[in-house]
Parts: sequence; C-alpha cells; structure tokens
Amino acid sequence: MRQRGLGGFLVLIALVREALAQVARFFQCVLALHERALVHTDLKVDHFMRFSGDWKLVDLGAAVGEGEECPPARTPRYSAPEVA
Repeated sequence: MRQRGLGGFLVLIALVREALAQVARFFQCVLALHERALVHTDLKVDHFMRFSGDWKLVDLGAAVGEGEECPPARTPRYSAPEVA
C-alpha cells in the first residue's frame, strides 16, 4: 500500500538517495579502471555484481589498455543476427 503525505514523500526521498548512492558506486568502479589506464569496452548493468555488500565491475575480459585498439565488444544475445 502506497503511503501518502509527508511520510510517503520522506520514504521516496530515502529511496532516491539510496539509488543515487548506488549509481555513484558504479561510477567509482569505472573510475578505478580508468585510474589504471584501462577502459571497459562493454559496460552494462549485468557487469556490475554485489559481493559482501559492495559493488564490483566484472567481465574484465572486455577491458583494454588506454590507447589500444578496441575490439568490437558485443553480447551475441543482444547483437543483430548478421554480426552475432
């Protein structure tokens, strides 16, 4: 049941703050790679996983060194049939 009024608004604010904190953590994961001169070439929600309450960026097989040639990164399930 949805709360109305100030109580409901405060709950919504708390949820939005938590969501923004999680998004900030995703950016911190990407920044950690960039600080090591690595670029993840296939970023998507599925490549962030939670371990012991903390978010980690996984599938680093799609990471290349800064300035290196970037191979086409694609997930066959989401690719057009002619390139999958």
